[in-house]
Amino acid sequence: MQNIARHTRALLGGVTTACLFLAGTAMADVTISGTVFDDRNHNGQRETDEPGIPNVQVSDGDKIVRTDTEGRYALETTTNIPNTVFVINPNGYMPTNDFFHPVSVASNTVDFGLAEDPRSAKDTFSFYHTADFQFGNPRDAVAQISGDLAAMESWAEHHDVAFYAICGDITTHGAPDDLQFFNEQFDALKRPVYRIFGGHDALVEMERPKMGNWVDAFGPYAYAWNYGGVHFIALVSEGYLSEAENERQMGWWKRDMADLPAGTPIVLLAHTPDQISAEIRTAVDAHNVVAFLFGHWHTHHNFDVDGVPFVVSSPMRPSDWGAFTKRTRVMTVAQGKLSSQSRVLEQEKRAVVLQPTGTVSNAGLEVRALVYDTAMEAKAVHAMIFNPDNQETDSVTLAKVDDWTWHGRLDAGLKPGNYAVDVVVNNDSTWTAGATFAVSREETASSTMALDWIVSMEADQPHRTTPLTIGNKVYFGISDGQVGATQAGVVCLDGATGAVVWRTRLPRSINAAMCSDGTTLFAVDGQGGIHALNVADGGIRWQADAYADTPFHEEQRYYWRTFLAPLTLADDTLFAAGSHVLAALSTTDGSKRWTNYNDLNRVPYPLAGLAPREGRVYFEDEYKVVALNQESGAVLWSKALKDYPDPVARERGTTAPVAMDDGVYVHHRSRLRKLDPVTGEQWWSAPSGGSLNYVGTPVIADSHVLVTNGGQILCFDRQTGERQWTFGTRAVNDTTLGPSQELRNGSTPLIVGDHVVLGGDDGYVYWLSLASGEKVWEYNTGTPIKASPVQVGHHVVVSNFAGNVFGFRYR
Repeated sequence: MQNIARHTRALLGGVTTACLFLAGTAMADVTISGTVFDDRNHNGQRETDEPGIPNVQVSDGDKIVRTDTEGRYALETTTNIPNTVFVINPNGYMPTNDFFHPVSVASNTVDFGLAEDPRSAKDTFSFYHTADFQFGNPRDAVAQISGDLAAMESWAEHHDVAFYAICGDITTHGAPDDLQFFNEQFDALKRPVYRIFGGHDALVEMERPKMGNWVDAFGPYAYAWNYGGVHFIALVSEGYLSEAENERQMGWWKRDMADLPAGTPIVLLAHTPDQISAEIRTAVDAHNVVAFLFGHWHTHHNFDVDGVPFVVSSPMRPSDWGAFTKRTRVMTVAQGKLSSQSRVLEQEKRAVVLQPTGTVSNAGLEVRALVYDTAMEAKAVHAMIFNPDNQETDSVTLAKVDDWTWHGRLDAGLKPGNYAVDVVVNNDSTWTAGATFAVSREETASSTMALDWIVSMEADQPHRTTPLTIGNKVYFGISDGQVGATQAGVVCLDGATGAVVWRTRLPRSINAAMCSDGTTLFAVDGQGGIHALNVADGGIRWQADAYADTPFHEEQRYYWRTFLAPLTLADDTLFAAGSHVLAALSTTDGSKRWTNYNDLNRVPYPLAGLAPREGRVYFEDEYKVVALNQESGAVLWSKALKDYPDPVARERGTTAPVAMDDGVYVHHRSRLRKLDPVTGEQWWSAPSGGSLNYVGTPVIADSHVLVTNGGQILCFDRQTGERQWTFGTRAVNDTTLGPSQELRNGSTPLIVGDHVVLGGDDGYVYWLSLASGEKVWEYNTGTPIKASPVQVGHHVVVSNFAGNVFGFRYR
């Protein structure tokens, strides 16, 4: 069966549609007429015994008409824009030829074939949501792109996914050959591929209009379809339409929704909500909008406004946030309500044994493994224990703990000696993992770390953050990028045993590092809500909003927002940084001390928090470094990056500054600077590598400054900025994370005595000499480590992407 959302370059009268948009082409009003027919033999051509289908909507992106009792329609339209006429696919049908046709002076009769599709009449179905391929030259990444699409198609085959919705920036520049490249890729898929426009898809423009290349390749830029009783609407949400074109789109959008039966669930899709925020609000007020799906911001995130989930997709390119950047969501609709789950791309029959490894006691055996695959689900996991003679001594059936983790226990002790464990998934001899371990009667002395315990947080940890430690407890913010965020909140663990002390559910993900004054824990959620929790039991003391008294509450209510930067604390003031806002709040009740809105912090997804010290608070973004008065928020000084001795016009500020007595340490994505805290003058700077959104916050220890960047950790002299040593983590080819993953260490390192603990994007925990950077010990956690290690008593606690928390005992 052909791809029913195929948007191939159409030919009309022997002339490509591209000519319709070139200067000098004749423009005219035309009438398009034809029949929407029941294509019973699915050949795309109307036969004499194939009747018309009544009451089907046909549109040109402006007017909407319905077919008569014979399936006929007539539509007056114009060629004076990049224009198409298209069918709004009804429930219970699927197109058998292109659902659109380009409009020209020669196009006056167009028939559209539909065939009955019982699946699309059901009120429960699934579809893929993704965005942002945005490869500089997609032909250089053809193996990666086609492989990822094949994995998505494999999942779709296993789980009956109905279609794909790709929310913009499919290309980097909108060049015709790049758009055509993706047409060929999408045409190879068996399911409909709905393309939604993103700004990068029009950066290369024809003489006029700007949307010409898109329409030429993909068809209409604003259109709709129905599936399973849900009405889907694709829109242009960025400033690439002329005023007249935008008015046309907005008028069509209103007419399309007004033509729906009351209460019809509506899913809106665009590249970003910001520039159509007011119109979204109007739609929500008047209709049953159940979700807004988008891309653009390259983060795996969701938030809600007035009960409507806003779901942003991770990019399909791998470069933004290091390993496992590439993720897609599978959205499921049941009776008009949405739920979701995520798939990490490039995972093929992966399994990693987490326990047992190293030396364990003979009091009982914990067996734990990570098991995952992009397309298939693990149904059964078994572990077999082999003695030194390679004889199977025991077997354990593992139970699923979370999306990736399986666990079991062998209560009978093993005799001292060396053993091996093999894990087999789904009784598939090609889906296995193994490890060796030793059993000892007594705890063995070690100069390195040893695994003591593992627990699951029940949700993955995709963002960079640092757990909070107070006494012998460690506190984790839990993120949940799925619709409803049911797992989001804060969990408190005992640092010695890993036992859960308390867990508090919150309505939205906690993606940023928390802080505490010793009795109250402060957390900011992904939408800017501030939560003050009792350290002892997790009870909520008060809640506030970083956006209070700003336009985000009303006129910009439906804008994109996220908080990834750490909360910080000084005296009785709490400091938060998020999309477009810096804020200071009272720790007593959350009341605002001051707000800087849409002035200093215009970065939509800032990672740099506010660093307070001695009455000042420091901030960095991609253009500057700023010092503010801690009490009033007044700017004390502001230094543009282009004005420093090693100038750069723009470089993303992807970490929080670190303010010390001897200076302020600022790490952008390729350079570390030490600045005068009073004037902002640069004392020294040092190149640190190169990354995109993801580098480590500086760590200061005695005479050392350590940062992570790319696949490295670097150590600099605190006084001079000279590099002392560099340690490189594994290259992607030395891992099993996937051939096209990009490893970008962003986990902040931890100093423990004379050693450095590093969580790597390659999934390993490294124990290094602080003096030389030499590796002393390592442990594979199975997935990238995004969060930072922390010390709790005689334990180092580390969490990985899969949501596993590891307690390592050290001597």
